[in-house]
Amino acid sequence: MPKSVNLEVDDQLYAQLQQRAAAEGTTVEHLIAEAARDAARDPRLEDATYRAAP
Repeated sequence: MPKSVNLEVDDQLYAQLQQRAAAEGTTVEHLIAEAARDAARDPRLEDATYRAAP
């Protein structure tokens, strides 16, 4: 089941994401989800130790 994530970004970054999404015919949400999937598959993370945020 999909999970919701709230993310705050500054106005400049959001504007850039909107421009890219429009150019690619997609949504900001899709761009962010795609970036998250790419980050999760990053092979550099295979041996990473995960710690809970303070």
